Parts: sequence; structure tokens; C-alpha cells
Amino acid sequence: MKVLTLCRPCAEKLGQAYELTKIITGSEKDTCAECQRRRYTNKYRVGEVKRND
Repeated sequence: MKVLTLCRPCAEKLGQAYELTKIITGSEKDTCAECQRRRYTNKYRVGEVKRND
């Protein structure tokens, strides 16, 4: 399992393909690991790929 710092749009995009769990922390201005933009971000635990059963 990986922990990534993601902005909200990137978290919503990745949440469609992977299991995401938000780690309870305050949102802070940081660089998003996905889009490399400096935005308000949160930390997310990225899990398994979602299956379409």
C-alpha cells in the first residue's frame, strides 16, 4: 500500500480505478503527486485496483 499526497481532482480520478482511503489530516498547500501542481492536498492510502464484478 502506498500513501500519496493528492489534490481533490486527482483523488476523484484515481478513486475510480483504485481503492482510496483518506488519512485524517488537515488539508495543506503542497505539490500533488499526480499532476505536480501546487494545490490544497490531503494524504490518501492507495489500495487494490477496483474490480468490475
